[in-house]
Amino acid sequence: MAIVFIDDPISSLDSAHLYNTYALIASKLSNCRQLFISTHNLEFFNLIKEWMKKMKRYKEKCGFYLVERIAKRNEEMAHLRNLPDTLLNYKSEYHFLFSKIKSFDENPSTDFDSLYQLPNIIRRFLEAFVGFKYSQGLKKGLELLIDDEAQRIKVDKFLNNLSHQTGLQRNLIFNDLSECESVVNIVLNAIGTKDREHYKALENVYYESKSNS
Repeated sequence: MAIVFIDDPISSLDSAHLYNTYALIASKLSNCRQLFISTHNLEFFNLIKEWMKKMKRYKEKCGFYLVERIAKRNEEMAHLRNLPDTLLNYKSEYHFLFSKIKSFDENPSTDFDSLYQLPNIIRRFLEAFVGFKYSQGLKKGLELLIDDEAQRIKVDKFLNNLSHQTGLQRNLIFNDLSECESVVNIVLNAIGTKDREHYKALENVYYESKSNS
């Protein structure tokens, strides 16, 4: 059995050829003694990653690494390190953002890093969700997503006041834990109610990533 190294095979290809290249590798090279694949393309990387993760005992067979390039004293250096869990466990920023919200819902924390970032995380997630589901911006999307007016106003104020902080006094304030818990609960319940199938799919990605960590 051969040892094969493939260096960024889709660097100049369109999406159709990208999938053809992936199919060729997966069908013809699965029995290699060792197979090395390097790429700069995130879409192609996700295809290869998911293919390898479906292999029996993939954790024993497969390794995922990041080549980190650093400029130091006008000299470029490269370091090989383990792939960060975020890139290993999630296919997109959207899934990652949901995981941060779901994780907070299950384990509310007074960790100030979590509290400070939460409004921006929820806002970016909801912008993507309502954009795809309703083809609307955030304000109109919230009207379609959250039926209860009081809850909708609460979420809207939370996102607009705390994800666009202006002024010295606002920048020195950390978000209240109970307020964060309430908003996260409203958002997750609304998505679970309006699009149960999609919500369960997001949960499956979340729990799978936890089991792989």
